[in-house]
Amino acid sequence: MTSRPGPVATAARELSAAFAAGDADRAGELFGYDAVFQDMALRAQLRGQAAIVRYLRRALPGLPYARASVRHVAGARHGRGYEWRADGQPVAVGAAALELCQDGTITKFTVVWDGSLLDDRAITALAAAAVDR
Repeated sequence: MTSRPGPVATAARELSAAFAAGDADRAGELFGYDAVFQDMALRAQLRGQAAIVRYLRRALPGLPYARASVRHVAGARHGRGYEWRADGQPVAVGAAALELCQDGTITKFTVVWDGSLLDDRAITALAAAAVDR
């Protein structure tokens, strides 16, 4: 008997696929209206689906987890997280925590990775992309 992936695994894989495709709009559809997006390496926090989509449109090409695959998912029905891997990239590994609403949309995304692995110019540009003008 084969078990189906749980909601966290499904959300993690769909989000990772949208990131990898460079599709900020598709990634944004996975977030709830009042979701929170946190990138701990950048010390950035965005609130609301619209702000998250605008941020991803600006930053996705430079984010290390945008070129990553899901390595391992751990968690329960409405929360937990996944490890990601981006072979051949300056930041090769990291982790993300997901909290989901009952309908499976992401209510909170928190990602952690080693920002010291990017040069000053790259990390500054990513942090600046979090400023919504």
